[in-house]
Amino acid sequence: MLKENRDLYEFGDYRLDTTEHALTRLDGSRNGQLPEKAFQALCLLVENSGHLLTKSELIDHLWPDIFVEDNNL
Repeated sequence: MLKENRDLYEFGDYRLDTTEHALTRLDGSRNGQLPEKAFQALCLLVENSGHLLTKSELIDHLWPDIFVEDNNL
């Protein structure tokens, strides 16, 4: 059964499926698992393609309730 609200993004040689939490190559091979924060950051950047995100926007989205230093970005 196909999911109706599937979010798929293709860029370069990759396909990002935010519903299935998967990053695959267009040839079908998998690259392994990204750490959770890295996956969330990738989703945020891809979903905002063409829009410059500020450091504050990244921190607010990825670490909403935690104090984070700049070097974590």
